Amino acid sequence: MERRVFLGYLVTIAAGLSFGFIPIIVALLRDLDVSILEQTFLRLFFGGITGFLGLMGYIKWKREKFNLAIRKEVQKTYIWQGLIFTVAIMVYIGSIILDTPVGEAALLIQVHPLITLILGALLLNELVDRRKIYSLVLGFTGLILLTRPWEGEEFFSSFLGDLLATLNGVLYAIYLVIGASSVKIRAKIPSFLSIFWVLVWGFVWGIMIIVILYLLPFNSEFLSFNLQSLTLTSVLVLGVFLAILGSILPYGLIMLSNKYEIESSIQSILLLGEPIAAVILGYLVLTEPITSWYLFGGFFLLLAIINILSTAN
Repeated sequence: MERRVFLGYLVTIAAGLSFGFIPIIVALLRDLDVSILEQTFLRLFFGGITGFLGLMGYIKWKREKFNLAIRKEVQKTYIWQGLIFTVAIMVYIGSIILDTPVGEAALLIQVHPLITLILGALLLNELVDRRKIYSLVLGFTGLILLTRPWEGEEFFSSFLGDLLATLNGVLYAIYLVIGASSVKIRAKIPSFLSIFWVLVWGFVWGIMIIVILYLLPFNSEFLSFNLQSLTLTSVLVLGVFLAILGSILPYGLIMLSNKYEIESSIQSILLLGEPIAAVILGYLVLTEPITSWYLFGGFFLLLAIINILSTAN
């Protein structure tokens, strides 16, 4: 395997592991009675501040790169990714707050490799070959073992939460495909400049969506919003970690992965490390048990990733 390709794969795997922190931090904030809108605001606010400061840095020290990124055709991709990024954040947080177990939520999201494979083939002419099919079969075998859908009562204990987690997987796939389709027009734009723009646009979209949802006549504690509750030190600290480990780091690594020209369908398979990290962190932080099914399922997920690594050109 070429060193460049290998580094790209490692970056993508690291992004998947970082995503595993999201459900853990969301669950901790949920236990502090922080609502969907409040958690979404925290994640987008700290991410938006980082993005804005990053853009100011580029304006001052690397203006020529900044000018490349403000072209209309480039900004369209950032705007769309910012929207998908924001909605995905909201539905993921919603799934955890609606009591979908952390491990289960992280697993249901993993429908994205199949969606990405289909979209990548249809929209980007990415090849559907045996190694991808084998990895998908291994990955979904692992997911089935981890989620145990035959245990109907437990698996569907939070239907709406499970639905939101699955929807996030679809949004995840769309985000990856947009990124992969934008490689050429972003070729001379640094990865971090791209993620800064996505974070800023995500914050803009997020404020609009939060205001709309808050004003709608939904009588639900899940959609409450109180700035005062966000001033607690514990909430602010968790909010910073959620923004860094759940937004800035993983999405920045995905942007970097695009620079290595990793296909979206391969990206999606390599990101299957997310549920493994979530299950381990769920045990360490939330004392959620690691069952034998988790071990079997995690083994198949690792095989899916190893298959991609071992058969890469």
